[in-house]
Amino acid sequence: MDRLNYWQLPGLENIYLEDSYVLGIKTDTSIEFFLEAILTENHSLYTSPLVLKKLKTVIPL
Repeated sequence: MDRLNYWQLPGLENIYLEDSYVLGIKTDTSIEFFLEAILTENHSLYTSPLVLKKLKTVIPL
């Protein structure tokens, strides 16, 4: 039997599930998953992560 990886399924090609969260599941005649998903760089909605600059704070004594 051939193995199918999730990123080979239509709609999941540019989603990284390993760091994503399932927020809900709805079942009726089909199954719907509600996700907070990590997008790959190839996804049309991808944006670069924010880079926080380390601030040096001097506290006077």
